[in-house]
Amino acid sequence: MQGLFLSISSFVSNIFGGQELVDMLLSVPAVLLGICCHEYAHARAAYQLGDPTAKDCGRMTLNPAKHFHPIGFLMLVFAHVGFARPVPVNPYNFKNRKRDDILVSLAGPAANVLLAILFTLILKGFIFYCRQQGMFVEFGGSYYFLKDWTYYVYLALMYGVMIDLSLAIFNLLPIPPLDGSHLFLVLMPDSWRPGYSRIQPYLPYVFLVLWLAGGLSWLVSRPLNMLMDLIMNYVIL
Repeated sequence: MQGLFLSISSFVSNIFGGQELVDMLLSVPAVLLGICCHEYAHARAAYQLGDPTAKDCGRMTLNPAKHFHPIGFLMLVFAHVGFARPVPVNPYNFKNRKRDDILVSLAGPAANVLLAILFTLILKGFIFYCRQQGMFVEFGGSYYFLKDWTYYVYLALMYGVMIDLSLAIFNLLPIPPLDGSHLFLVLMPDSWRPGYSRIQPYLPYVFLVLWLAGGLSWLVSRPLNMLMDLIMNYVIL
């Protein structure tokens, strides 16, 4: 058993450096919270607008097990872009089908934006506290945490901001099975629908190729980096 433990430890060490493993572990809570709130927001919005499908399927919950998608979860942990198991929605239960369909699709990304704002405010307060206690200082134009635990709390909060913004941006891309593809389908002119219906079965493969090629990360990273720069200026100054 000890030999097995040492082999596993060696395997993990070879794949992850010390800091990479710490970063991964610190990001997991943010990933779980982000995907759970995202899917819960879809389910709650649909229920409020007259569709109980998600609630009846047990998806109107913050329980991670109900929303877990293994590939989407691994993408979030390692690439910081990903998805959860989609919430079932029956748009025929809506009173105003087009409007309510749009609102339900936007509910998930909106929940992630609100979470990112909340994490940003907590991070601002935490850095203010550390600065007041002399645990966060500026030297040579750079900033440093003087206690290890403060740095790890900072990283966990930063992952909360970054992952929720990534989820919001990523899910608005107009590629199945993301929320943006559903919005695109609802808003597209009727004249486009026959052509879209012909290519729709192949779009998930386009999604897979883009992900493997790194295209999805690039589409998310550019707006994400701009937003993170603005947030860091707000948080630190």
